[in-house]
This record gives sequence, C-alpha cells and structure tokens, in this order.
Amino acid sequence: MHRTLRQMWELTWELARTDLKLRYHGSALGVVWMVLKPLLLFAILSTVFSHAFGSTVVRYPLKVLTGVVLWTYFADGTSAGLQSLLTKGHLLAKVRLSPWVVVLASILQTTGVFLLNVLIMFLFFLGSRALPNVGSLLLFGLQTLYLVGLIMGFALLTAPWYVRYRDLKPLWEVLLTLGFYLTPIIYPLSVIPDRYRPLISLNPLTPIVERATAALLGTEETSATAGAVSPLVAVALLLLAGFVVFRRSARYAPEHL
Repeated sequence: MHRTLRQMWELTWELARTDLKLRYHGSALGVVWMVLKPLLLFAILSTVFSHAFGSTVVRYPLKVLTGVVLWTYFADGTSAGLQSLLTKGHLLAKVRLSPWVVVLASILQTTGVFLLNVLIMFLFFLGSRALPNVGSLLLFGLQTLYLVGLIMGFALLTAPWYVRYRDLKPLWEVLLTLGFYLTPIIYPLSVIPDRYRPLISLNPLTPIVERATAALLGTEETSATAGAVSPLVAVALLLLAGFVVFRRSARYAPEHL
C-alpha cells in the first residue's frame, strides 16, 4: 500500500510539473505571468475602486490584493480541474493511468502557483509594515484549506461531466465572472443593502475571503457573514458529491474522448 501511494504521488508530482512548464510555454515572459496576472488585476482594481472604498476600508489595497490572490487560485484551480480529464485524455486512452492522479495533478499545479502568489503578497504586507502574526497566519491557512477543498470537490464533480458536455467550460467562465462580483473583494460587505445580502451569503467564497482578509489585516469579521454558508459544510458536501460522482463516472471518461 505504501509503495502504491508513493508511486501515485510521484506520478502526480511529475504531471503537475509538466503542466506548469507547458502552461506558459511559448510566451515571452514565461512563468513571470504566474505572478504578473494577479498583480496587474490588483493594480487595476485598487486604483479604480480606492476612491469609492479606500476611505472606509482599513488598508484597502491589501484587502484587494488578498482577495485577488484567493480568487485567482479559485478560478484557475476550478478551471484546471474541470478540464483535467479532457486535456489528459491522450494519456488515459493509451496508458494505464488513474483518473484520480490526473485531477490531483491539475490541482497541485495551480496550488504551486497560488503559494508563489501568496509569497509575493506577503512581501506587500511586509512593505506596508502590516505583517500578520502567527495566529493570523494560522487563521488564513485554515481558510486556504477550505478553498482547496472547494476546488477539489468541484474538480471531482465536474471533470467527468466535461468529457461529455463541453458546454460546461463557457458556462463556468460566465459564472466565474458573476462570482467575482458576488465575492467581497473590491467592496466591503457593509455597503451591500440588506435585501441583497442573502444572495451574497449563498456564495461559499464570501466567508472564506472575508475571514482570510480579516485575519491578515487584524480587523473584525463583519456581521454580514453571520448568515453565510459555513465553509466547512460547503466543503464537506461538495467533496462528498464530487467523490461519489467521480468514482462512478471517471472510469467511463476514455470512452467519450
């Protein structure tokens, strides 16, 4: 059993490394895009919206940066997980390769990029003399684990479906655009009218981003997240659904490639 698990991990790691090398192959800046993409988005958003919310939010640029880093990981991770079985279809059809390894490799690859972005993010905190303490880092790490669970559950749930239903990708891209504005990244939850807060609360990323940001910035979590879906419950349900669907459907994926 130990040998089998080690072989699966080594194969997963190798696939993740290969995906990372191919991700920006042929681009002029190469892997620099891993950190340049969220930094450019952060620069644009903080510049445009600082006039509206900068005076009401403590360390607004750092709040936006934290939200962008977390959101970029979620968007990239779920998109990679969704397409994982299809993009590695040639391997599944020719080599005896577990579909689980393929999905795990896609998540591992995006997680590596996320950790690099987190490191860059903390350099901004250090430059602003707002480096969080150990307790805050642990709270941030907990919210990150919830985010990993959401990404993994989504990948397991949708990867087998995407092999058969290719419309899922453009549909998910639209939903990601909507989800970005339903997540408290560029605005504080306090500005949301009461009648719209139930809609915001249905988004499982709302408490994750809000609590992660509050932990790093040393601010109090807003009461608007009190009615939000518990991240632990959302992660548990999504992982369970993803595990059941993937176990039943992934073995038939090569037939539709």
